[in-house]
Amino acid sequence: GREGRRRVNAHVPITDQIACVERELRMRARVYPAWIAGGRMTREKADQETRAMEAVLETLRGLAPPPAQGEKL
Repeated sequence: GREGRRRVNAHVPITDQIACVERELRMRARVYPAWIAGGRMTREKADQETRAMEAVLETLRGLAPPPAQGEKL
């Protein structure tokens, strides 16, 4: 169960988590086409993984406090 898990995200600000997921999505957009072309990953799997990471990003954005005036989230 979840009882034994440590809450590692408690020490990483949500804005840093969001930035990390955004970087991950950009990296995947760069590498997935080559992985698909090389047979390492199917287009369907790449699309599924991208949708999942986009959902993570939206979840984090929904949990983040509203940005301060002029601040980008």
